[in-house]
Amino acid sequence: MISRRFTLWGLALIVLLACAPVFAARPPSWAVGTFSGHSSLYDMEVELTIYGSGEAVVSNRNADGRLTTTSGSYRRGRLYLGKYAFDLDRTGRGIRTVQADDSRNRIDYRRTGRPGGLDDDDRDDGRYGQVPSWAVGTFSGYSDLYASRVELTIYQNGTVSSTNRAEDGKVTRASGNYADGRIALGKVGFYVSRSGSGIRITQVDDPRHRIDLRRGWIGGGYDRDDEGYTPSLADILSGRYGNREKPPSWAVGTWRGYSRLYNMDVVLTVSRNGAVSVGSKGDSASGSYRNNRIVADSKTFIVERTRGGLRLIQSDDSRNRVDFRKY
Repeated sequence: MISRRFTLWGLALIVLLACAPVFAARPPSWAVGTFSGHSSLYDMEVELTIYGSGEAVVSNRNADGRLTTTSGSYRRGRLYLGKYAFDLDRTGRGIRTVQADDSRNRIDYRRTGRPGGLDDDDRDDGRYGQVPSWAVGTFSGYSDLYASRVELTIYQNGTVSSTNRAEDGKVTRASGNYADGRIALGKVGFYVSRSGSGIRITQVDDPRHRIDLRRGWIGGGYDRDDEGYTPSLADILSGRYGNREKPPSWAVGTWRGYSRLYNMDVVLTVSRNGAVSVGSKGDSASGSYRNNRIVADSKTFIVERTRGGLRLIQSDDSRNRVDFRKY
């Protein structure tokens, strides 16, 4: 009986130890971020993101262009990616990883961005609640995995809404929330990281699903200047393309305001091509700028420049007036 108990206890301990890397620990602040490096051993470019929660995602691009993505976690000074463990050290302006069982696999990374994880450095990052300021706004991108255009709005209170437009014209919408470097949309979770002037989202349980999103709106049409996009016939016939003009530079950007009439926070994004997105309380509407007017959700708003911001006034109801400040 003693031998059997010992055996069962030993098996339980082995299982627990085998699962240990799954339970992420909070990494030091210098290790939180997005880093880029090159593996000399395998001749590939590597991008590594470590979140404040301890979760991690690594993307490897081979010389032939093939991309592989693996998720993992940080624990006790080591990074666990797939079935491999790596010692993690701080360097001058980045980090270094060394494979625990093969020291030849050593990569020096330089910092290229900071994800949405919670760490001490975020205290000075203009955070609204738990959402860093760089993650607040409306973003657009394209999902290669599901062949759909994506519009994502993150509000300062943590509310999130998304609109997906498939190539066959089918539109699906979802709402959710942001917390601790993640977005939850329905039953699907995404890591959020900063990427240049936009963001990158990576599905937690399927790192192949990764989308780079830039600030701006896609629902109201595209210009030929928009990353090489040529509008489809459907875009033109529906009026989403060509029925707008470039706004003045002072009106371009992402703005936040408060509607006293409807008692709600409002996020406004005006793109350089005249595309507009307005969002509040988890809902969003697409529109366009033309002749000092914004048309969105079947409503027309007069656009006025104010000191340090702009003002929208509904043309047929002047009570609906919102003053905006830039993020």
